[in-house]
Amino acid sequence: MWNPLLLFRRPRYTENFLLVTYDSCRHDSYQAARTPILDAHTEARRAWSQATYTYASHASIFQGMLPHSFTEEAYYNRYVRQLWRQPHRKQGSVDARVVFPAGVKNLIEGFNRLRYFTCGTAAMGWFRHPSLREYWQAFQWTGINARRQVSWIKDQIFRHRRRPCFAFINFGETHSPYRFDESVAGTEGEAAARKARKGKRLTRQDWSFDEEGWRRQVACVEFLDAQMGDLLACFREIGKDVTVVMCGDHGDCFGEEGLYGHGFYHPRVMEVPLAIFEYPARQTAAG
Repeated sequence: MWNPLLLFRRPRYTENFLLVTYDSCRHDSYQAARTPILDAHTEARRAWSQATYTYASHASIFQGMLPHSFTEEAYYNRYVRQLWRQPHRKQGSVDARVVFPAGVKNLIEGFNRLRYFTCGTAAMGWFRHPSLREYWQAFQWTGINARRQVSWIKDQIFRHRRRPCFAFINFGETHSPYRFDESVAGTEGEAAARKARKGKRLTRQDWSFDEEGWRRQVACVEFLDAQMGDLLACFREIGKDVTVVMCGDHGDCFGEEGLYGHGFYHPRVMEVPLAIFEYPARQTAAG
């Protein structure tokens, strides 16, 4: 539970943050997709998830441990500079952009203590678990429905626009069955994928890449990029700059070594996109 008395304190930080996770989105799916909205601001790096499934990955992210990229860039590599950090998690002499007060349990409580408005919405069922919902001032579980999520989070940001915000969305369209509307071709992937998802063991000769499923995930990335444009416009409309973090929480296998889905170690499960950029409220003519 957050403490409303914190509203009477003067905020130490005033910049806004938006954290967006594309559930189950592997790096090569993102790279294959047309993503003009986010590409206008930065190129997504290949990063490595902290976990193989939604709950564990978000538990790590909410501790300030984003997917890790082996690049000498601040925020992408927390050993260069961290974006958010709890005081007891200091990496030697490494600096952080936001340091939370002592004793906070996670990022959400940390931002509450800094007098931020915190709001989140999630698609995946793991977010029914109390530990992922705790401390948010406003939270909504929607199931897989990006348009509804964007509409809700925009309303929350607008209603609390006088305060700095930490907003979060977990998009589910990139999770199986990789659909964003009824016009998406296919439903269950190719034969081997259907068999594996029913719990049937595959022999080596049955291994095959689920091209249909992978292409549908690519299409879902493109759909979500358009939703990001609508979401970012909200900050422009209220005249607020925002630092954006977009990442996959983990990836999916589509038949590599006979594996489908996630929840186990495989390079394709661990490789995810990570993009971090500042979105200015006042856009240039080109922006």
